Amino acid sequence: MVHSRLSISIGGFMNLKHLVDAVLLADTKKLARQEREIMSQVLHYMCEIDRRKLFADLGFSSMFAYATTELKYSPDQAQRRISACRMLAELPQIEQKLDDGSLNLTVLGMANSFFKENNCGTEEKQNLLAQIEGKSKKEVEIILAPELPPAPVNGTTHKYSKTQTKVTLILDDAVVEKLKELQALFSHTKKRNLPELLDFLCTNELAKQTKASATVRTTHTPTTQTPATQTPATQTPTTQTPTTQIPTTQTFAKRASRAIPASIKKEVRTLAKGKCQHPLCHSRNFLQIHHIIPYAEGGLHTSENLKLLCQAHHARGHLGFVPK
Repeated sequence: MVHSRLSISIGGFMNLKHLVDAVLLADTKKLARQEREIMSQVLHYMCEIDRRKLFADLGFSSMFAYATTELKYSPDQAQRRISACRMLAELPQIEQKLDDGSLNLTVLGMANSFFKENNCGTEEKQNLLAQIEGKSKKEVEIILAPELPPAPVNGTTHKYSKTQTKVTLILDDAVVEKLKELQALFSHTKKRNLPELLDFLCTNELAKQTKASATVRTTHTPTTQTPATQTPATQTPTTQTPTTQIPTTQTFAKRASRAIPASIKKEVRTLAKGKCQHPLCHSRNFLQIHHIIPYAEGGLHTSENLKLLCQAHHARGHLGFVPK
């Protein structure tokens, strides 16, 4: 049993701090499998209750009312389970797919909506379920998307409130991907929501255009030339132009500031290609710079000592894990 290695504290809270990482991960995977198996049993029971209409004996007018009131499911949870149990009655083979996780309640609910809209027969349902096995929600959305000709890329607006306007857009997938990439780049700020991001981009572009226009006007403004005063050769001051030194990584490393210089941050992000540098993660969201040797222990602000990590792996790094 999985629970043989778990301990319960006096207050009833399960204390798992004594478990090593490998055991914690293995136990969680076993529990998730058991949860899916129990879910299949729940669906069978709900299916039989639905068939007998036993919910009526308890005073409920529908299976949905019974599931939300008697079984304490939320409306979404109840609807997904009811859809799945009825599909299980028609297609018993999906039980194994639910148990092994290749199908879940969310994608079954999406498939069920598609079946109703398109009046699918049993064979069509089986073929479609085979296509969505092991697929993510996003992948299933693409599979179930209607085969329509490309719509014109334009937008409509109408007044939503005194200070807001509702905008409806149909965009190419490539544009949506660009927006998502920008959202990822700004995910550590308050500009990650689409309205905030659009406001930020518009404000920045307008500022750039205003600055560019001002520069053009300044360039074409006639300047008044003042006659130069001749200075005797003996009094001509001699000035030396100071040599500008370009800061290097080593220069920044020697500084005692905790703040990482912008040029070093840019170098780290460029080397990481804007992605988390954990070998199994390529997230572009909530990226943070991590010191391999901590700053408090003498770690330098150099690209060799810095890694770009997502928020989760940055936190993991502070617990002792450092990706190579």
